[in-house]
Amino acid sequence: MHTHRSSAIALLALASLTTAHAAEGSSTSGIMVYAVGGTGGIGGGVGYHFNDVFTLRGEIANYSYNDKVDQDGIQYSGDLKLATKAAYLDVHPFSGAFRLTVGLDNGRTEFGGAAVGSDGSIDVNGTNYAYNTGESITAAVRYPSTMPYVGIGWGLNGGGFNLGLDLGVNIGSPDLVMTRSAGLAAIPGFDADFDAQRAKYASDVADVNVFPIIKISVGYSF
Repeated sequence: MHTHRSSAIALLALASLTTAHAAEGSSTSGIMVYAVGGTGGIGGGVGYHFNDVFTLRGEIANYSYNDKVDQDGIQYSGDLKLATKAAYLDVHPFSGAFRLTVGLDNGRTEFGGAAVGSDGSIDVNGTNYAYNTGESITAAVRYPSTMPYVGIGWGLNGGGFNLGLDLGVNIGSPDLVMTRSAGLAAIPGFDADFDAQRAKYASDVADVNVFPIIKISVGYSF
């Protein structure tokens, strides 16, 4: 009796281990789909778990909204455009939720707007100028269309439903494009102040060489 009972217990233990191993394998390899939202936009992605260490992902997201930005006393009203078209490699060094992520983003990040005058005038480099209907100052800050990504994250590595968090940066320095209408350029002294104002903006932009990425994800692994 003891022999039969011991054999039964051993068989049950073996079956349990086999089932657990199969479940573990299903959670560390296969296809993943997910929705994502953050500073790179709102969208989705697909991925493939090669094993419990490496995952390859592709992601597309975008978002655009109107905003106002005040810079050196000049208020600009325009659109902030966020777009992500990226490929990522996740490395889970401890075969757990924590991961290191590198990638390449071929999206678009930019803000473009027109200056908004106040009471018929606008301050440019400390000097007030008449700002008539039809006149304009425009400014646009655009990051490179292709930027490498480095970051850390958690999740998107288990079987079934799972969550993800990413903290990282796209690496690249933005460009500044600034223009003024012909009517403003014709005002004596305006172009000198305009060039000085543009130089201040360019100096500020030159100090920026990354775009921060913070996003959360909800996914399912098959």
